[in-house]
Amino acid sequence: MELDLIRMGRRVAGKRVERGWSQQELAARAQTSQRTVAWIELGKQPRVSVPVLVNIAEALDVSLEYLVYGTGSTSDDEPAEADTVAGQDRLGRLRIPGENACVQYADITA
Repeated sequence: MELDLIRMGRRVAGKRVERGWSQQELAARAQTSQRTVAWIELGKQPRVSVPVLVNIAEALDVSLEYLVYGTGSTSDDEPAEADTVAGQDRLGRLRIPGENACVQYADITA
């Protein structure tokens, strides 16, 4: 599954706007900076820490798989079956196919 930074950024921005939040408000809820949120939304943040992505997904109430790949659940109330297969495990760690280790940083360049 190939990662598209522009589409990921659009998903973040879309969910943020859907909730009526500013970038600053999402940043505060996700415990990151407004600049990081802005760069992610623009698709210009090629190296993002997994904890930041997890925090953004949690703040937006979407699965990490949805945030990163556009598949999976858009609400924690409706978990997608794929959440535990390709995108994230139940602890919210990003799972990379073929890798056994959980990485602290994911290099998400296309």
